[in-house]
Order: sequence, then structure tokens, then C-alpha cells
Amino acid sequence: MEPIRVFVGGTAEHDLPTRVLEHSIRSRMANPERLELRRLWDSKIPIPVPAAAQNRGRTTFSFHRFLIPEECGFTGRAIYLDSDMIVFGDIADLFDRDFPPGVKVMSTTDTWQTAVLLIDNTIGWRVADIVARLDAKELGYQHTMNLLFEAQMGRFARTIPAAWNHQDRKDETTKLLHFTAMAIQPWLTREHHLAKVWEAELRSALAAGAVTEADVAASLVNHWVRPSLAELIGRTPDYFDSDFTFPHNRVAS
Repeated sequence: MEPIRVFVGGTAEHDLPTRVLEHSIRSRMANPERLELRRLWDSKIPIPVPAAAQNRGRTTFSFHRFLIPEECGFTGRAIYLDSDMIVFGDIADLFDRDFPPGVKVMSTTDTWQTAVLLIDNTIGWRVADIVARLDAKELGYQHTMNLLFEAQMGRFARTIPAAWNHQDRKDETTKLLHFTAMAIQPWLTREHHLAKVWEAELRSALAAGAVTEADVAASLVNHWVRPSLAELIGRTPDYFDSDFTFPHNRVAS
């Protein structure tokens, strides 16, 4: 049986939400031994910086999804996810679904996003080639991120059920919850209306040993998560959440 390769886009500051994401996936799988989760910020494949400012990533990991076929040696299939997610269904149901004829990559039906992808790695993406096409003005940034260049070739389809990318909402049908509102993501602030859902998943991961108190402490020390998360490991926060500056809002010195 083919391993389920899941690649997560993000940076080091997303360590804790990625650990929670992995627990949410593994704990709901009928065959968790199939899971192979990799962090794309550990990839050794260089990502060139597009020459034009308008073609540069809107996040530090915008181009991560294009690394996946090369990471897999252009064989098999893989899933791409952002780190700001929790999975409530068996990821095998997503991974094992059939591709429509000619299609090499699929996303969800109800959104312009490509934050959830099932990829046939024979699509052959090389991130250096895609950036070169941006530099040559063959592609535009949003055109690329929305995979419209693949849609025009008949290789991209939005056929994954919408339940695999419920954005900032959860109901009895939700397979994947995506915390898209960066200003209120629950590891950064308590203000998200589903913050307790994410906190419950973190508690579950701690209880299972999938996340350790040391993992949480490391994110607190690096100021990657809100200080009040210290309470979940029995510690007193070092300072108030109101004094916490989100990592993506900090000015590099």
C-alpha cells in the first residue's frame, strides 16, 4: 500500500501548529502507519526569488507546493497542506481518490484557494522553472498560485469535496478546518471563534505524547505562539497576550 505523503508549507515559527496538524491527521487514520509527513521548510531544493516584486510570495512559503514533485522524484502522489489546519477525516479518503482523466492536480470545489492539493507527481513541477516563467512574464503571480496555467492545459480540477477545506468554520461535515484569518489564528490569539477547537486538539496531542511540553515551551521561548498557551502545560505566562507581537508582524532587525 502506497505511503500517504503529506507535505506541509510553512516556516520554523509554524512548528507547534504543524505538530498539532500531524496529530489530528494520524489520530483519525484507520492505518496511521501509512503517514509520511514532511515539512517543506526543511527542503534542500532552493527556491529562486522572482525578479519582479509583484511576483514574489505573499507569504514566506507561497512557492512551497511547487517543490513537492521534485521532492518525490516525480513519482507517486502527495498531498499539500498549509500548517494552519486541523484534519477531522481520514486523510486516506483524500489521498486515495481517483484523478479525472488527464488531471494531475486537484483542489477543493468551493474556493479559489490551492491550500489543499492532491498531486500526481508526474506533473513534473520544478520550482526553478516556474519562477523562470514568472520572470519571463509567461505567468503572473495569482495565475500561478491559482494553478490556472494547469487548468488551461486540462491538468487541474476542483473536484475535492469542499469539506476538505472549511475556512474558519466547522460543522458535522467538516473534514478539514483551515484557520485562514491570520490576525486571529488560535495559537496567536484567543479571539478566533474556534480557538477552543484548536486548543482541544493541542490538549489531545499532549495527552497522546504527539506534542510534548518541551515542544510548547520551545515555541513560547521563540515567541512563536501566544504567551497564554503556557497555561496548557501548567506554567504561568511570562507576559500578557496583549503585549505579544505576531511573528509575521515583526520587523527584521
